[in-house]
Amino acid sequence: MRRGELLEKIKSNIKINKNNCWLWKGATSGKGKSAGRGYGRMSVNGYTSAVHRVMYVCVNGYLPNKIQVDHICNNRLCCNPEHLQQVTCKKNIKLRDKRKVKK
Repeated sequence: MRRGELLEKIKSNIKINKNNCWLWKGATSGKGKSAGRGYGRMSVNGYTSAVHRVMYVCVNGYLPNKIQVDHICNNRLCCNPEHLQQVTCKKNIKLRDKRKVKK
């Protein structure tokens, strides 16, 4: 699937909220207790992919395997490229823990 097609597919399945989060309205990784729950999911060339990662790659290009995409807005369904940043696993954990304390 080409970049333009992917962007159109994502944009047709979002709703923008008051914080300018682009909230995914399609399939998700569920509501269970695992760390991977609550993320938007979509099919790309027959593979299930995280919507925020697909968006990040469409806008910014290559994303190394061991690099994660952090939601600056702390909203797992958000795929606004301005709310996404490339981080290491260690940094992502630190950011997550820091955000938990603020709540």
